[in-house]
Amino acid sequence: MAFNIQNFKENLNSYGYIKTNKFEVFVQAPKFMSNKTLRVNNRETNINDLNNLLRYRIEQVRIPGINLMSTDVVRYGIGTSVRTPYGAQFFDTTFSILVDRNTDLWDFWYNWLNGIFNFNGQEPNGNNIFEGGRIPTYTTEYKENYATAMMIVLYNDSKEIVKTINLYDAFPTSIGQIPLAWNETQDLMRLAISITYSNYSVVGSNLTDNINARQRIQ
Repeated sequence: MAFNIQNFKENLNSYGYIKTNKFEVFVQAPKFMSNKTLRVNNRETNINDLNNLLRYRIEQVRIPGINLMSTDVVRYGIGTSVRTPYGAQFFDTTFSILVDRNTDLWDFWYNWLNGIFNFNGQEPNGNNIFEGGRIPTYTTEYKENYATAMMIVLYNDSKEIVKTINLYDAFPTSIGQIPLAWNETQDLMRLAISITYSNYSVVGSNLTDNINARQRIQ
């Protein structure tokens, strides 16, 4: 069948498309951080305020992917094999975050990771780094205290919600390196955050019986 450009245009006009730049990401602070105050250099910021700030600062995100893990099975003991699924694997997602002028968002994620596994202790109050601080404990927090819910919302050109993806038991696993350079006078600082999770769902997406087809069969 020859390609018909008119049919192609009609298809686009009828079903439209979704742009990748119309989205929001909502992050809820974990239990051990909620209702807390972030203190940096004698300046205090409410963690709940940072939850809302993140909504406008996560400029890039990857919608989670899924992979069915499978194994080769030889059905009759000999001959050809077939792939048989035995499990599911979720791919970690990543955030690109535009850092605010006070670097509060940087401190938000830093303290979240340090709260999951205490790799850094507490800095001393004075200038002498060898006095007054607290060494790290190198202990892991209970997951129920550091895992939380996150939500990715997609919009169409009419600002209507077309898709909502929920991440469950989500938490950060890494903060990427941040490059600095004297000759980059116009670049903005960004954080690269890796997020893992236990499960995710596409809200409202499911299969139902086709009543008309079922009636025809009967």
